[in-house]
Amino acid sequence: MKNPDFWKQHYVVKTHVTEIENNIQVASFVSDGERFELPNFITGRNAPNILISQGSGGHSYVFAELAYQIHLNGYNVFIMPKHGDSSVNQLLGRHSDALNHIAANFGENIGVYSEGFGGYVIFYLALAHGPMKSIICQNSPAIMTEGHIMKRL
Repeated sequence: MKNPDFWKQHYVVKTHVTEIENNIQVASFVSDGERFELPNFITGRNAPNILISQGSGGHSYVFAELAYQIHLNGYNVFIMPKHGDSSVNQLLGRHSDALNHIAANFGENIGVYSEGFGGYVIFYLALAHGPMKSIICQNSPAIMTEGHIMKRL
């Protein structure tokens, strides 16, 4: 991240930044041999889980305040790492691996809120029977042919 404080100045509108900073944790998971950070807010092992998947250009912390506010309502909330220049197939695998990490450590009751390119990926992961119970895809219309959907799922 070029400026680690950018999100604090531009994406936090309601909550005091230090409140978010004092509650955010960072776990990690492995996908395709690479370790990725998974910022999160944990309520407890038996709480329902939500994974947030942002668009192609957004960093995880763009959704830090939203994640924190959802967490205050009794959820474990996790935010995908920045998608960057990854292919759809790479992101299908990365999302599946993140969801499997969450399920193994916090339970299988997982919903996904996704936006933009993240929604595009989550929609196709759901079609491939990904390990989530529900999805929200905001601002992410897309259609691909079956040949483009990752086969390992």
